[in-house]
Amino acid sequence: MVGLGHKQRGDQIREQESARRQNAVRASQDISPLPDVENPARRADCIASLKLFCESYFPALFGLAWSENHLRAIEKLEHAIRFGDLFALAMPRGSGKTSLARAAALWAVLGGYRRFVVCIAANAGKAAEAIDAVKMFVRMNTLLYADFGPELHGFVKLENQSRRCDGQKCDGAPTNIGWGADEIIFPSVPNGVCNGAVITAFGIDSGNILGTQKVLSDGQTVIRPDFAIIDDPQTPESSKSQSQTADRLNIITADILGMAGPNVRISAAVLCTVKKQNDLAERLLDRKQSPDWRGERMQLMDSMPTNMDLWDRYKELKDDCAGREVDYAEATEFYRANREAMDEGAKPTWPERFDKTQISAVQYAMDFYYRSQPAFYSEMQNAPMATETSSTMRLTANEICERINGTDRGEAPVEATMLTAFIDVQQTCLWYCVSWFDQEFNGGVVDYGVFPDQGRSYFTLNDVQLGGNTLQAEYPNAAGLDGQLYGGLEDLTKYLLGREWLRRDGTKLRIERCLIDANWGLSTKIVKRFCRQSQFSSLLVPSHGRYVGATSTPFDQYSKKPGEKVGQGWRMPKPDDPRDPRHIAWDTNFWKSFFHARISTAMGDPGGFTLFGKRETASTHRMFADHCSAEFSVRVSAKGREVDEWQEKPGVDNHWFDCVVGCMVAASERGAMLKAAGEQVKAVKERRNLGDMRALKR
Repeated sequence: MVGLGHKQRGDQIREQESARRQNAVRASQDISPLPDVENPARRADCIASLKLFCESYFPALFGLAWSENHLRAIEKLEHAIRFGDLFALAMPRGSGKTSLARAAALWAVLGGYRRFVVCIAANAGKAAEAIDAVKMFVRMNTLLYADFGPELHGFVKLENQSRRCDGQKCDGAPTNIGWGADEIIFPSVPNGVCNGAVITAFGIDSGNILGTQKVLSDGQTVIRPDFAIIDDPQTPESSKSQSQTADRLNIITADILGMAGPNVRISAAVLCTVKKQNDLAERLLDRKQSPDWRGERMQLMDSMPTNMDLWDRYKELKDDCAGREVDYAEATEFYRANREAMDEGAKPTWPERFDKTQISAVQYAMDFYYRSQPAFYSEMQNAPMATETSSTMRLTANEICERINGTDRGEAPVEATMLTAFIDVQQTCLWYCVSWFDQEFNGGVVDYGVFPDQGRSYFTLNDVQLGGNTLQAEYPNAAGLDGQLYGGLEDLTKYLLGREWLRRDGTKLRIERCLIDANWGLSTKIVKRFCRQSQFSSLLVPSHGRYVGATSTPFDQYSKKPGEKVGQGWRMPKPDDPRDPRHIAWDTNFWKSFFHARISTAMGDPGGFTLFGKRETASTHRMFADHCSAEFSVRVSAKGREVDEWQEKPGVDNHWFDCVVGCMVAASERGAMLKAAGEQVKAVKERRNLGDMRALKR
């Protein structure tokens, strides 16, 4: 009997322990009492204002002062959430539109404006990021919890464990909270303003958008999405595909806008960036293509600086700093010293947008501009440049080899009236080309080569660097690169400019103008010093090729300044420092297209360009021809201009291409002018100074 009493007592203890555990579980599942609202007045004010909501509860996300673009975006978002609307808004990359979209989704629910918000992203990965961000907001944001504790307390009590959802109660009643991988359901609590509200996220390509709905706890009421916020709905890949763009547009206009069910109009907002012309974003922004959407574009810069020459100089200083592997302090100081002139005409839309290494939003914008103009105009201006493969004839390397005129190397034909030269500066060697021209821009190559000579018929710059004859080996006593470059330029210009070149009729010619590449940051100063100190200083001009794309201001639209010499696609500004030689800046896109037009001209037609040599020796030009065909052009349209923009083929040398194009620029500067059809071109008598005339007599 005693043993039985012990057994009964043990059963009783176990029953009591089980009841205690069950009570403990029930107690832990009940989230009451709910916390008080810390500041009811602030809560009410923030519910009434999306802007104040963002500022009050997300100061780390929205720490900078709002730009006019941000205020416009907030106004449109708030209107769509409150009253219903369809709008598409293109904002510059990095403007915080994703953070704004997520905060707006939460505001829509916590304010009681919307019950079912769907966040649409470009793909499933981005959708997962969106819902994870919202989960962090409702669990971890102590500022938000202080004023919206009653609505958020259930999420906090879950401790990120979805298995706790089923048993959660408040004052004994189920909260029906949801904590899924792609959605959250707000807990039902006494006096809650967003009981049962849903925020979910989809990738636009998921195929799960149709039929989205929720049945509420009464088992009868069905709610469907009433607000869709679509954040950057395209990927870089989909923006390039017309079929993918059409598919995504159809998903938005049919599937997403149909989620609310029959006879119900859903409200939606698209925050996007235009990546390509006629991509998904641009189609939604176009009122003609998408009349139901109110589209609006916003830009990083409402207008660009007008003094681009100073900004080009700033870019040179940055390149020089990069070459020396130092920070950009020298370039920034140049901007600081010339800021008033460099900021002239510039209107940034977000004056506070710049990093700690910069001193203004204009500098930030121009750094991005020089990094990549296509990316700047698409990602920052929402006005991508139109591109298409250029239809302009481009000869192959084999066809260029066949453009021979029968003269010997170093010999000009009888029609030649001038010789020009160009030297391309590299760290280990110097590439050069000499060309002849007449006043109507008929012309051809007289000679080309590399200094020091490599002793072989075909090689690459990489071959020179890895074991060829280099400037470093040629001038072992030079203290460094400056001395090596100076020595090489001195010996090469003596060979080119200190000699007479024969025309086929026996007439002796001398090179009238020699341009030397001064673009490379490490060589700019030494090239300018050499051009100033050389015995051939009257013939030498430092050269700066400028990439003038479709979005750039063309040279002919710059106002001519006192003392400046201007020609077609080139300018020779008066030096700021009288000790510096005058340099020439020229439009590389224009002149590369000009070269290919000339070398593609039918043999014998006016304005044609040829190579020295005879038919049986044409193959010796193969390396030169490979350089001249080492780039391809893309037709780009922007701001009412169409430009063939030239791009290098990866891993192919183009140094002689730069040289022969530079020879044409020099010929234009000396007075050569292409004759239009039927036009009689008068010989241009160039006014020469005493130094020029002495040089020509040598």
